[in-house]
Amino acid sequence: MAIAFSEIEPLLVAFARRQGLLFERQHEAGLCRLKFARKRGGVAAIVVAADMVQGRSFRVSALWWVDDYRTTMRRLKVAHIGEFPRHASSIAVLDMLQTALDTIDRWKPNDLDQIEGPFPLWHEKMTREQFDAITAALPKR
Repeated sequence: MAIAFSEIEPLLVAFARRQGLLFERQHEAGLCRLKFARKRGGVAAIVVAADMVQGRSFRVSALWWVDDYRTTMRRLKVAHIGEFPRHASSIAVLDMLQTALDTIDRWKPNDLDQIEGPFPLWHEKMTREQFDAITAALPKR
């Protein structure tokens, strides 16, 4: 999937840098994340996922999740923003990324409409302090 991302990655990196977001590559999973800690709590990400079959298009989603270490549960909100072809214009890609970020910025805690978990590995693999440090290390917005 690295080939599919080679054309759009510079745009994703530039957008992340301009907005103060952390850029993460997960090419083996066919996606990139532009991630940050929300001032309202939790972590948010714009996810750009490649079409795993042909790599000719990308889906953009907005995600926000709030984890509760004590209960090992996650509340989240996910929105599919849109899809663009591999050779889309820079303007079209940047507009879709901005729409995803604007969507996340509008969400309030009562918008967290999904629940996942439990995730017992959180307790098995890390202390509360280690768990909290993951979010604390992210850029804030």
